[in-house]
Amino acid sequence: MMAGAKAQSTKQQNIIKGAALVFLCICLVFCDSALGAQTRPAQQNTQSSASLRAMARVYMACGGYEKAQPLLERAMNLAQATNAPDGEVCACLIDLAYLYKEQGNLGQAETMCRLGLQLQEKVYHPNHPYVAYTLRILSEICREQGRYEEAKSTLERAMTIMRAVRADDDQEVAPFKVDKARLLMAAGDLADAESCFKEALEVIVRTFGREHLYTAKVQSSLAALYASQGRYAEAKALISKALTVHEKVHGPDHHFLVPLWLVTADIDQAQGRTADAEMLLEKSLRVVRSQDDSGGLIEAEVLSKLVQLHRKTGNTAEVAKLERRMDEIHVRKQVAYVPLAAAIP
Repeated sequence: MMAGAKAQSTKQQNIIKGAALVFLCICLVFCDSALGAQTRPAQQNTQSSASLRAMARVYMACGGYEKAQPLLERAMNLAQATNAPDGEVCACLIDLAYLYKEQGNLGQAETMCRLGLQLQEKVYHPNHPYVAYTLRILSEICREQGRYEEAKSTLERAMTIMRAVRADDDQEVAPFKVDKARLLMAAGDLADAESCFKEALEVIVRTFGREHLYTAKVQSSLAALYASQGRYAEAKALISKALTVHEKVHGPDHHFLVPLWLVTADIDQAQGRTADAEMLLEKSLRVVRSQDDSGGLIEAEVLSKLVQLHRKTGNTAEVAKLERRMDEIHVRKQVAYVPLAAAIP
């Protein structure tokens, strides 16, 4: 009886997820089509590239970046070949920037993002909220490259734009505060990062509720901060909350849970439970290799933590094997930055 009820519940969840994705795709196509209607001569071609982008966005929402990539690149080529309006070319560039960022191709991501930003400022104006969202992407790219000062100034410009049109405690400003907290954390300013996370979480919980995925994702970041400070009880409490939400939506063995497992493994290792940490990291590696579609980005993070663990236990043979795999991923991700002189006109 219980197994049957569980299977029925899982089936219902899958139906709901599928319906939600279809609805999202329809909404994206409709919105892009409406925007493309501003330029009637190229409307049909614009809708074709917009439809490709809409399908790609559905894949990206599920972490399917390798599936999204050919769709977005086709959309970009189509927009160029058909002389699509600047607004559509701009959207193609920014979608590609986000995709490449999520795949860890930071050179390509930065190229597309700067080109998209340049065109976006022309299509709208430099202080349009759309520009602020693109600056968020650019700031994250800079942050992931360790260029913290540039990331900070870019994000500050984005927040200035948003605060001119929204109150500081508005739900649309909260994601920018989360980005600021993650940047502060990466730069080692943990006290200010914690304050910023909490300020953003207050708005996010009030807006979306405690059982929302976005709430869980921000809690995951705050848990990582607590773990880095040795505040393991607080970290575990947040991880428990976030895992409950993720498992309810994705199931117990989805690659979206890996970031939480990695923080848990860090805590286990710090508290001397090396076997538990290794078991969780090996599980993470199996899951990302079978499910993750980011081109090895998350796999490299898991491998790095396994290398650290095996170094401490003296397993040099395993360290050498894992490092070879990390090198393979690193070489594949080395994409040179393309100067703006080679930009799309």
